[in-house]
Amino acid sequence: MKLSEEFLREVENYLVVSGMAPTRFGKEAIGDFGFVAELRAGRSAGTKTIDRVRDYIELNPAHTAAQEKQTKSSSI
Repeated sequence: MKLSEEFLREVENYLVVSGMAPTRFGKEAIGDFGFVAELRAGRSAGTKTIDRVRDYIELNPAHTAAQEKQTKSSSI
């Protein structure tokens, strides 16, 4: 498996577990709403971008993001 495919899989797994919208993830992780859509369309990410995204994922575990989403929706 190529690095780009492996990286996309990491991002997709995070999105599924966290329940986070792809646009929000892109904006929060690297400041680019279209990041995930572009990855899905075949965009290659550079090593600095991959490192930034992995750092974001490490600092914001998917289960925590899912809990925040659940808390927000139950408080409405």
